[in-house]
Amino acid sequence: MRQREEIPAIDMPQPVRRIEAADKARQMMQVPKEGPEGPVFKKLTTRIPCEQFEWLIQQPKAYRARNPARPRVTIEELITIALDHLRESKDLDGVIAKHRA
Repeated sequence: MRQREEIPAIDMPQPVRRIEAADKARQMMQVPKEGPEGPVFKKLTTRIPCEQFEWLIQQPKAYRARNPARPRVTIEELITIALDHLRESKDLDGVIAKHRA
């Protein structure tokens, strides 16, 4: 008579608990906790004159037509560049006064 081989005991993974649709929706709707440094980007919502909006919309298309081999530029990137340019301005008060005149 043959002897039976002894199979070592292994830990079986626990079956995944099924989540009801309402619980899953509630879980998905929760806002994830931000890291200690906070979010990298913030959404900016503002109103600008129609003329400036039309100009802003056309600039990525015009840039792409002028520079087809370069990466595309987005409206968000243009706004970031404009803000960086204003931040680096030596005379921000002068820029504001010139714009308001």
